[in-house]
Amino acid sequence: MSFSEKCCRVFEQATNAYHITNHIDATVHNLYEVKSIQKPGVNI
Repeated sequence: MSFSEKCCRVFEQATNAYHITNHIDATVHNLYEVKSIQKPGVNI
């Protein structure tokens, strides 16, 4: 999976989580380690 595909997957998950409440300030559980997308070779 390319980096772009991973980013699209994360964006889609975030969008779906937003639509549960449709409120920008809703608390959402982060499924990923902090800064994990910035580390080379880390699969997200």
